[in-house]
Amino acid sequence: MDTLRPVDHNLPAFSVRVSPRAKRAKLVCSASQGLVVVLPQGSDPSLAGRLVAHHRAWAERVLRRLGASGSRIAQPPAELSLRAVDSVVCLDYVRRAGQELRLNDSGPDRLLISGDQQAPGYLSGLRALLLSWLRRRAARDMPPLVREQSLRSGLACSAVRFRAQRMRWGSCTAAGVLHLNAKLLFLSRELADFVILHELCHTVHMNHSPRFKGLLASHEPDMERLDAALRTAGTMVPALLN
Repeated sequence: MDTLRPVDHNLPAFSVRVSPRAKRAKLVCSASQGLVVVLPQGSDPSLAGRLVAHHRAWAERVLRRLGASGSRIAQPPAELSLRAVDSVVCLDYVRRAGQELRLNDSGPDRLLISGDQQAPGYLSGLRALLLSWLRRRAARDMPPLVREQSLRSGLACSAVRFRAQRMRWGSCTAAGVLHLNAKLLFLSRELADFVILHELCHTVHMNHSPRFKGLLASHEPDMERLDAALRTAGTMVPALLN
């Protein structure tokens, strides 16, 4: 997907997706990607801007509706609130036309992101960089949380791995390896601990049987409330990374 910033700054920001299957140009609006122009392969790229300008009123109306309904549109985040480890990481953006997108640590809990913000695929590239950084941060900061839950429960895992999957907060293999979502860093410490405990219980029961639930409840009597809270915990994750 090519991310564009309109020359006319009165237009809403939009992205372009070239689709071999599209028969005509069209606009699509969603909370996860914002305003997207879908173009048939071989189309004149300038058509995207003209289409947005022509349907500007509709696009702005739908974007407002998404905002009013509580939906979140993916934007470059200004900060990353890592609630599980009580840390806030500030993001500074520097425009450098024609340069490759880069992410560097510029100080304690501060990241510098530089590159061409007009370049094709800017948002997708930024997302990939931030998720890669997040996995490294999780590998650094989350093992102590796993050790703490392991000591409290008496349940042990053979190893811990960190991913950034969309749908699962965690999983456990038959060999006792925990695969935890690095996005757990965005959750409250209480919820992150609960996910870790949940996966540790899977080292004993590789299912969600009554025995598994009984084991989990013996270590966390408030599991029903926490389980319900997890269903909406995705709102704690920045929309661009969700």
